[in-house]
Amino acid sequence: MNKIILILFLLFLIIRCNNNSHDEEHKTNNQISDSLINMESTVSELKEGTINIYEDDFGEIIELIGKAFDLHQIFKPKEVEMILKDDYLILKTIQNKNMFMVFSIPEFKLVHSCGVQGVGPDEFVYPNLVQTEEEDKLCYVYAPTNEKLYYLTNDFKLINCTFGFPKGKIRASAEKQIHVLSKNELLYVRASDKGKKIIRLLPDSVEPETEMKT
Repeated sequence: MNKIILILFLLFLIIRCNNNSHDEEHKTNNQISDSLINMESTVSELKEGTINIYEDDFGEIIELIGKAFDLHQIFKPKEVEMILKDDYLILKTIQNKNMFMVFSIPEFKLVHSCGVQGVGPDEFVYPNLVQTEEEDKLCYVYAPTNEKLYYLTNDFKLINCTFGFPKGKIRASAEKQIHVLSKNELLYVRASDKGKKIIRLLPDSVEPETEMKT
């Protein structure tokens, strides 16, 4: 008799625990449902129709007024590139001599010029200016036709870099780009048979350490 009473008591406890567990689960589910309802209620309903955007939606229009500077230097702007770094404006234009000109800002006074057009050593055909945040350099100069890279120092010296470009057929200059990641790390982008290649270049490297295909 005592055994039967004990078994019935244990069954009662098991059923009771299951009911409590079910109640807690039901309560938790209700809380989650309420939370989802509250989240959904914060999202505005989409309205049918056309949305028009006008100039006033972009804020006040600021008019820029240019200021003319009298220059003693005469040059013909062609494929001009400009980089502003600290108190200097570095300008590139395609001409026989003085392809790179450095002007002081805000006086806009020429403080240095260099760069000769040609296919000889340390001469340029269609160079590109490359911006950098490095404190000891004003910018980089990339010569895509012969795969050479230079940098312009703060005292206006044009130095040949030691970065080694990957071997292979040199393609058209418009298909290649350089981006500076850090003092000793560049990203080099060029066309490939399957699209574009992004290559990481390091100083004195003959071949790229890593290569990412896109």
